Amino acid sequence: MRTLVAIIIGTMSLVATAGTDVETNMELLKKNEENSQANFEQYQKNLEISTTNEKEAQTALTELAKKKKQLQKNDKDFEKNKLALDKMKGQLQQLKTTEQGKLAEDQKQIDKIRALLDKVEKNKAQREANIKAYEAKMTDIEQEKVDWDNQKKMMAELLTEIEKKEVTAKASLDQWQGKRKSYAKETERWNKERQIAQKTHTEFRKMAD
Repeated sequence: MRTLVAIIIGTMSLVATAGTDVETNMELLKKNEENSQANFEQYQKNLEISTTNEKEAQTALTELAKKKKQLQKNDKDFEKNKLALDKMKGQLQQLKTTEQGKLAEDQKQIDKIRALLDKVEKNKAQREANIKAYEAKMTDIEQEKVDWDNQKKMMAELLTEIEKKEVTAKASLDQWQGKRKSYAKETERWNKERQIAQKTHTEFRKMAD
């Protein structure tokens, strides 16, 4: 549209100045030619686009007509199909009722099994608790045995130490008993020697007086 306006303005300008400026008119004619070419190319593109769009629109109308015809045909069979579906629904309802009865029986069986399973689970938990208690008691017994072994070992060590001390004490006793006998013998001997010396001293003292 802008190009078309430019052509019109250029043409008016050409008429107004035809008698005065040939060079200017030639320039306007050239510009007018260029604008005409641009308008031609633009409208040619628009023609191609509109032709393509027209074909696409016609194709869409044809497809819609086919679908409309098919839908109209399907509509005629709707009631027939609906009756068939209702019959199928009735059959399914009967199957559903049968399955619901069986499901109720299955649920009763499940409840019985679940009750039995709960009982077994409780027994299992109790047995596991018993096993842990027994294991703990066995551990205590093993520890008590270790303690007894340790005490026995300590008693053996004490007994060994006592026996060693008994040997030492006996040796000391024997030594002191030997010394006592020796000292007793020497005491008796020297007591006699003392008595003799005392008697001799007394006699010589009397003689001296």
